[in-house]
Amino acid sequence: MISTFGQIDEWDVQQLATALEYCGVRINQCTTLTARLDALGSLADWAGEGGNAARSASGTIREDIDEHGRQASQVRSGIENAMAEMSAVKLRVADTRSFAFVRGLAVVDTGDTTKAIVVGPIWDDDAKEVVRANLDATNAMISDALIAANDADRDLATAILAIAGQIPVSEADRQRNQSAAFEKAYRRKPLSEADWTIAEFLDENTSKDVYGGMDSNVVITKINPVEGQGVVRGSLFIKEHTVIDPGMSDPSMSSLTSLRDYGNNRGFDPHFDPQNAKGAFVIDYENGFVIYRQNPTVDTSGHKTIGEPDVRVDQASDGTVRLDYNSPNPSANIVPGVNGADLLGKQVKGTILVSPTVDGPQVSGTVGDYPSLEVYVDRPDGSTATLLRDDQDNHTELGPAIELGSYHIVGELPSQDIQNELDYTPEERRIVPRMATSPEVVEPSFGSGTTRLTPP
Repeated sequence: MISTFGQIDEWDVQQLATALEYCGVRINQCTTLTARLDALGSLADWAGEGGNAARSASGTIREDIDEHGRQASQVRSGIENAMAEMSAVKLRVADTRSFAFVRGLAVVDTGDTTKAIVVGPIWDDDAKEVVRANLDATNAMISDALIAANDADRDLATAILAIAGQIPVSEADRQRNQSAAFEKAYRRKPLSEADWTIAEFLDENTSKDVYGGMDSNVVITKINPVEGQGVVRGSLFIKEHTVIDPGMSDPSMSSLTSLRDYGNNRGFDPHFDPQNAKGAFVIDYENGFVIYRQNPTVDTSGHKTIGEPDVRVDQASDGTVRLDYNSPNPSANIVPGVNGADLLGKQVKGTILVSPTVDGPQVSGTVGDYPSLEVYVDRPDGSTATLLRDDQDNHTELGPAIELGSYHIVGELPSQDIQNELDYTPEERRIVPRMATSPEVVEPSFGSGTTRLTPP
């Protein structure tokens, strides 16, 4: 982490020109090889094995060379971006020092920080007020410069790792997308590891091959922050690789070739990837945001669909958050606009209550017997704790058909006063079973005071 101006002074931006030159050579080589392959076009018109070989080799090699050229171009763009950011940071440092100098201040490194100090004694009381204001302004400039420095440093590190082949170029793109998504919602760039974790939820782009480029749906709203409670993260996921789905992903005969959807093929994981879930959420108590992400549904024939989550939030006077989620399964459409899961009450829905306490947040509420639910908290001190792990009630491909539509209470519910304030109703009666399910609690419904989450 960049924490002092002295570390920025050591940057030699021109050294990055070597890496740019390397990328330029690679791009030129790819262009030259592509031209040579194009010259084989006449051979591809020949009959016989020679012509067949030319056609096959030319197409395959051309794709590989084009992809290599695209990657070299992307890496070069990343380095150019980092160079521009670093040059801008150096100008900020120079401007900050000049601002301080003309006001009788100095910018110095003290241990692992940089701060402004007063040069010489100040005797006049009015002058002391001016100096104090100038100190505050200079230290704010220092803080902004260090934030920009760390952002540039992260971008440079990503580009270098891509050059070395230690991360794929697509991962570098993913980090840029995450940074942009976070800045759009939070009006600043991600700084801490917690910020970057949240950025993963906000970035609607998907890098998983199974999604085939289809974006996720992300919705967000604001709540009142509760300092010290950290960032609560959770996901709804299916442990199996595939599960039965009686609907169709689109109204075409080809979609009938598969009656199975892909699950997430994983277990509980405190460091889960929000892309590897059916739905994932964040309650950011430190900054006052609630985020919900629904990922695409993909069946085994390759059809992809994405539902629009209906998620709503309410907050009690003690900071308790009520999160109502309903994640529609678009692949369960029987005909366009008619969802079989909705008709049968086989929805992925529930109510989660997150309550601040002196020991950190606690989780309770009414959740479905399917799929699995996990909730963790990233504490301000950097540690992570498990708040809830609720295993799905069925571990076969028939899980969704059997278990969706029945619910149970989890965790220790907040006080009755808080439940009343949030219009939350726990178990009251046994309702008529739907199909093979036997619900034991009231089906969750949206609270009267909830606010619906919307796209950022």
